[in-house]
Amino acid sequence: MNTPRFLLDLLSLVYPSLCICCGHVLPREVLHICAKCRYELPKTRSHLIKILSIREKFQNIITLEAIYAQYYFNQNSLVQKLIHSIKYDANKELAFSLGRSYAHELLEVIKRQQIDLIVPVPLHPNKEKERGYNQSFEIARGVSTVVDVPVIKGFLVRKNHKASLTHMTKPKRIKTLAHAYRLSKKEVSLNVPKHILLVDDVMTTGSTVIACFEALSLIPNCKISVLVIAVGQ
Repeated sequence: MNTPRFLLDLLSLVYPSLCICCGHVLPREVLHICAKCRYELPKTRSHLIKILSIREKFQNIITLEAIYAQYYFNQNSLVQKLIHSIKYDANKELAFSLGRSYAHELLEVIKRQQIDLIVPVPLHPNKEKERGYNQSFEIARGVSTVVDVPVIKGFLVRKNHKASLTHMTKPKRIKTLAHAYRLSKKEVSLNVPKHILLVDDVMTTGSTVIACFEALSLIPNCKISVLVIAVGQ
């Protein structure tokens, strides 16, 4: 049974939805981000142009088929507020919505890439229990609904639960994450994909992607692309 419109209007007056970025009240039909903040979010347009600063994160380390990043990430920015909301406030709806909106932007590009499977970067079970959900999985679900490609949560498994990588240098991060992920034998045995789209929320040094690539590259003749909502400059 649908809630009558007058009740929805009344609820929106008592409990108005606020823009995650600026805190202003949102119109009832607008979700998460106001039009002004959405316009100000710094898009990379990485699906249209090659961005050297992104590619350099993996230079002479791994070879990715494609890298898609929706926004640039900087400290104390609007994008940081979005990432913090999905990462630390368990905002599943926002994570799903960000994945879905970016997938609409990339739809034709991803179709041409012939992606077989979407794989979210996994959390260690203890970390996921602590956080309440895996934000990368929700982003991947949003992408999947648009591009019509299946997403499998358990395809990659996080083997160990390490401390935060936030203040580590890139070499230290790579060393810490070495062999941190493995393929799920159960999932891989079902169907060997030819092209995987690895999905995460934010990419800073690229160390997590490198570690996931290490595990995924064990699949014979498999191409790997990456999609993130935000990338550090």
